[in-house]
Amino acid sequence: MAGQGRPCLSAGRGWQLSDKFTMRKSVVLLVVMIVLVVLSAFAVIALYFMVNEATVVEHKVRRMRGFYSAQAAIMYAQKRLEEGATAAMLNNTIYNINNLNVTLIVEAAGTGGCAASSGFCVDAEVDY
Repeated sequence: MAGQGRPCLSAGRGWQLSDKFTMRKSVVLLVVMIVLVVLSAFAVIALYFMVNEATVVEHKVRRMRGFYSAQAAIMYAQKRLEEGATAAMLNNTIYNINNLNVTLIVEAAGTGGCAASSGFCVDAEVDY
């Protein structure tokens, strides 16, 4: 019975497994552990790439929200200027658009950094 892969009872030593059976179990256990390590490594690599991609996408979305919020504030300022508001009324005004703070910078032509020959220069700063 000793070479058939079954437990055997030998004199004076109690129950023992045959060497062939023990070796086979050891090899199977080693292969399973190596496969688990390789699969864990693939899972960690995939998780790293997913987190990195999510970070890049989040930054792009915030930047787009900031851009369109700034555009909305500029269009609002242009409409107010057409209705008769002055640059001093709108300058350094903070609006909350899409949960982002947008600061309008409105300057009359020929003042400060405004290079326009007539009208106003309207700029917006967004904290995103």
